[in-house]
Amino acid sequence: MLLNVILSIYKMKKRLLPLITLGILLISCAQKGKQASTPLNRMQLMVDTVHIPSSDVLNLKSYYLSACFQTDSSSYLYGYNYKMHALDIIDLLKRTMSQITLHKDGPNAIGRHMQSLLIHTPDSIWIYDNAQRLVLINDSGVIMRSVDLKKELKSKEMIQIDQNYAMSTSRFCYDNKRRSLLYGIEDGTTSPVSFKVRETFLDGITKSIDYALQPSALLSDIKRYGDMGEVNISFANEEIIYNYPPESTVYTLNRTTGERRVVQAASAYTENVAAECATKEIDIWTVHRLENIHFYDVMYLPHLNLYARLHVNGVKRNATRDWGALFSSKKLYLMLFDANFAPLGEYQLSPKRYDYSMGWGVTSNSLYLFVNNPLDEVAQGSEELTIDVISLKQPTNKTPK
Repeated sequence: MLLNVILSIYKMKKRLLPLITLGILLISCAQKGKQASTPLNRMQLMVDTVHIPSSDVLNLKSYYLSACFQTDSSSYLYGYNYKMHALDIIDLLKRTMSQITLHKDGPNAIGRHMQSLLIHTPDSIWIYDNAQRLVLINDSGVIMRSVDLKKELKSKEMIQIDQNYAMSTSRFCYDNKRRSLLYGIEDGTTSPVSFKVRETFLDGITKSIDYALQPSALLSDIKRYGDMGEVNISFANEEIIYNYPPESTVYTLNRTTGERRVVQAASAYTENVAAECATKEIDIWTVHRLENIHFYDVMYLPHLNLYARLHVNGVKRNATRDWGALFSSKKLYLMLFDANFAPLGEYQLSPKRYDYSMGWGVTSNSLYLFVNNPLDEVAQGSEELTIDVISLKQPTNKTPK
């Protein structure tokens, strides 16, 4: 196996820390019959490591729930601080932190089991909490609007909104032009269960619209795959993008034209279909999660007009190592696609560096990942909050050496 290690050091302005391209391993061999052909990597990845001093860290080194707001002159990362029931706001440019305290009681109370977050503007923040509602708060934590999603649920329907990286990442969307909210629905009236996206209009008059999502082309029943028994959903302009965690295919649906696409987005370096899980026993599910791949949601970077998807490989059980250490030793891969979902490359990111249980996300033109892998002795020995911001650009050379 040939390993090509690309290291690049870029000078930044004095107010920024050095921009360091971390070890992005390009592996040139693939197992026969299991992976796609080795990709031609058309984008160059550069990593800027952001350090927030320990004096500013508000009790967390990574966030299971986060979202970003970016303009030409600012870039803010919002993370839900479950210990303090607050939104921590990280200024990625100034390397500083502030906080919005969320109310625990009274008319502005937000449920502590928050499941999804969307930053429309710094003063208009949508939250999905454990009350099955979408609430809009301002930058003081005051609820400006509350939308009860239970009212539109039909028999055997379940709301599918959850940024849970161990299971699925099903986001919601606020359409400012149509004044509507879009979110996933699991439909238990079908066998096997099926999924759709519901569009609820904020005027309270217009009837909601359902967009049916097609089942996996490779899986007979998504519920046979342990923790990965639901669908990943994301949004980009008029497109609904979705995929199933146990397999590599990406599916799209245009809300305006109705056009559907099935994208064969196979990895060159891992299995592309997970094994079925025999039972629903928690111990068996844990082993299944360890030994199988997991494809995460497809993320849209609007300033670059491209898509990114992360996934991890499976690792075999080892009696000499505990489950947590084995899980943290998984390899993390990044696949990039252009606006038409043509592949732009596949990259193995630095091993034993990121927190697979907590999550990551995108800005308008980059990815961010929390540096908090339990096997990273440097990260575990530091009290800083450390974030890798991965920016993308066309390489100057056709083939890196």
